[in-house]
Amino acid sequence: MLLNKNIALSLFILLLLQGCIDPFTPGDLKFENMLFIEAHVTDDPELPPIVRISHAYPLEYDNYEGEPMANIYGANVYIEDDNGARYYFSQEVIFHYKSLIGPQPGYNPGVTYTLSEPGFELTEGRSYRLQIETDDGYIFESEYEKYLPSPPIQDITWGVDRWETKESGDQDEGYRFYISSASVDNEPLFLRWKPDATYKYSVPFLASYRWNGISLDQASNTDIMVCYKDERINGIFTGTSEGLEENRVVDAPLHTVSRVGDRLQITYSLHVKQMRISQGAYQFWKDLQTLLYETGGLYESVPFRLSGNIQCTSHDDFNLAGVFEVAGVSETRAFVPRNYDDFTVDTYRCVADTIGTADLPWDKVPSGSWIREDEPEVYLTAPATCFDCRVRGGYTQQPAFWEN
Repeated sequence: MLLNKNIALSLFILLLLQGCIDPFTPGDLKFENMLFIEAHVTDDPELPPIVRISHAYPLEYDNYEGEPMANIYGANVYIEDDNGARYYFSQEVIFHYKSLIGPQPGYNPGVTYTLSEPGFELTEGRSYRLQIETDDGYIFESEYEKYLPSPPIQDITWGVDRWETKESGDQDEGYRFYISSASVDNEPLFLRWKPDATYKYSVPFLASYRWNGISLDQASNTDIMVCYKDERINGIFTGTSEGLEENRVVDAPLHTVSRVGDRLQITYSLHVKQMRISQGAYQFWKDLQTLLYETGGLYESVPFRLSGNIQCTSHDDFNLAGVFEVAGVSETRAFVPRNYDDFTVDTYRCVADTIGTADLPWDKVPSGSWIREDEPEVYLTAPATCFDCRVRGGYTQQPAFWEN
C-alpha cells in the first residue's frame, strides 16, 4: 500500500488540502514516481474549465532529478461529449508546487491547460469525458460523466464545538459549520463543497499622534481601525444522499473556526460553492479523505487503491491518480455575528507601553509609531498591530456582499 500513501501525500500537498489537520511529514518514506491529473468543467464562470497535470514531487528533496513518467507538455487535451463534439484545451502555465515558474533542471513542475473555446457551455443531461494524448504516446481517458445542475444549498448552520489540537493536545473551542442540501430531481446527490470566508475585525487603540522621531504630529487612525480579511479554507468536504430514505444531505460537517484569534471577533461570513459531481468523482474525494483523515495517517495500512475516474488506456500498470469533475455549481453565504453567550473570543492581545519612562524613553520609540494620549501629557504606544488593522493582513474597504 506504499503507492497509496505516496499518492495521498503528494495530492495532499499539490491540492493544498491542509484543512483542519496538520500537514504530514514524510520522514524517510520511500518515494515512487507517479502522475496526477486534476480536471473540472463547471457551469460556474468563476470556476472555468481547467486541467492540471503534474508528476509526484518528493518533499524531502529540493532538487530531485528523477525521470518523468510521461511528457506532460504540449499534450493534446480535450473534452468530448456523448454526441462526439470535442472541445480543446491549450497549455497555459507551468507551475511548481511552491511557486509558478518555468521548467528548471532538478524540479518536477506541472502544467495547466485551459479551454480554448470561451463560449463553451455544459448541456443538462449530456455526458462528457476527458482525453489527454501526450507526444510520447501516453493516452489518459476519463469515464463519461453526466452533467446535472446543482440544487440550491438549503442551509448553513453552526454550533459550539470542542476539539483537540494536534500541536499540543490541548482542547480548542469555537464553531463547527454544517451544510444541508436536497435534490430537486430523482438523481441521488454526490456533492463536494468549496468554502471560503471573510471576517470583520478591529484593533483596540485609538491614536491621536504619530511620532516622527523628533516630535509628535497630530494624526488619527480611525479609518484603519476596522478591517475585513479573506480566508481560504482548505480541506475535503463531501456528502451524498445515496442510500438514504430522503434524497437530501442534512448537516454535513464543514470546517471549524476557533474562538482564538480575530475571526469571530465581530462578524464571520462563510461562503460555500456546492459542486454536484458524479459518483466516480465523489468516490475519489471520499477515498482521499479516508486516507488522510480516517486511517491514522500515511503510516497505517489502507484497504484500497486510490485511483479516481481517469485511467491510462495506452499502458498497463501506470501509476496514476486523477479526477475529472463535470459539475453543476450553486452557492450561498452565511453571516455569523459574535454571540457573547457561546464563549469568550480571545483576540490579539494588545498591551500599551508608557513613553518617557526609563524602560521606554522617547529616543527609543521607532519613528512612525502611533501614539495615544491616555491622560494629559501621558503618552502610550504599542505595536502597529494594535493601531492599524491592515498590519494583520486585512483591508478597510467593505466588500460589496457584506451585510451590516
